[in-house]
Amino acid sequence: MTMSNEIYELKLSQVGETYASLRIVDARADALMLQSVKTFGQMSPVVCLKTDAGNEVVDGFKRLRALRHEKVETLKCAFITAHARVGKARIIQLNQASKSISDIEEALVLRSLHYEEKLSQTEISKLVGRDKSWVCRRISLIEKLSDEVQEHIRLGLISKSAGRALCVLPRGNQKEVLNAILKHGLRKRGVERLIKKLVGMPTTQWSVILYNAWACESEETVAENEPCDKFSGQLRSLVRLHGSVIAGAQTALKSDCAHKCSLLENALKSTQRLESLLDQLLRESIMED
Repeated sequence: MTMSNEIYELKLSQVGETYASLRIVDARADALMLQSVKTFGQMSPVVCLKTDAGNEVVDGFKRLRALRHEKVETLKCAFITAHARVGKARIIQLNQASKSISDIEEALVLRSLHYEEKLSQTEISKLVGRDKSWVCRRISLIEKLSDEVQEHIRLGLISKSAGRALCVLPRGNQKEVLNAILKHGLRKRGVERLIKKLVGMPTTQWSVILYNAWACESEETVAENEPCDKFSGQLRSLVRLHGSVIAGAQTALKSDCAHKCSLLENALKSTQRLESLLDQLLRESIMED
């Protein structure tokens, strides 16, 4: 796989985001990129791969989202020459040196190469320049997570560290723990404390721990044991989900017709989660009263 030194200027409608599902949305990083684009414009080109379906971005998704937000008509683009089946591997290679790709994102790419592109783990290891055992461990990491947890990580609704912590739990039990994390707005240490309590405990006893999961957020809240903290955590989750809905809808409205459906589908999923969490919060508030 080689990259051209030439920089081209393309219309935003000429590039696709099919591979964006292999990267995780980071609201803070997106905000910083948007500010950079507003101040300096596009400073470096996005990297695209030519496929039968068109030009697909493999690196530069934050830049692309910022440019779409600013309603810029064209963007700078560099192209890589590669077979479409293995072009995804470039996502890892382009970000390895700067360490700007997480282990979970690497796992998403590797799993896609293995199951969607039908490449063996040996072939993948040669493509990305890593041992087969490394490829196997990464794929195993993502396969330990339920589909719903993976989707929440990809959309930035829970952190990558929360995803790693959830890996130790059975896939079938991750949904109820995920709901508790969202409901109580748990951060990294809170999630780690919660998982530590659940590991080794019979799942029949989880309900009490999950109902009071807000107490895992910090040692202070454990000592104070104030029920109101639980609802402030739920409200933080509502705000985060609300932001995801708005951002998804805005991006969809600014995109060309070819990408509206997938973007609107993601916005709809976030809306449904928002409605579900709000309904749950209202029900529990009534019960507390």
